[in-house]
Amino acid sequence: MALLLSLGFQVSGVVNSQTPSVKCVALLVLTNLLDVPAEIIALLYHLRWTIEIFCRFFQHLLGCRNLLSHTQSGIEVQVYSAIIACMLISLWRRSQSNAAN
Repeated sequence: MALLLSLGFQVSGVVNSQTPSVKCVALLVLTNLLDVPAEIIALLYHLRWTIEIFCRFFQHLLGCRNLLSHTQSGIEVQVYSAIIACMLISLWRRSQSNAAN
């Protein structure tokens, strides 16, 4: 840890959640953003992992490992199609479980 601190990294403070439904955990993050408050670092970390989870969901669960197009409109069509397909599958599964009961 001393090596990281000597390289210019900062240990951000502990951020406690104010939401009662969220379990409070200590988050220790090393960063080189010395002028940014710990709360902002924690928010950035949370947003980054939200994006990572979505990308994993998109690649693995929806089967979209490769882009079919490299234009903005082509990528939008592929993303919307995959999300609609996922929603339709979810609705179909729900109707199948309701029919079985």
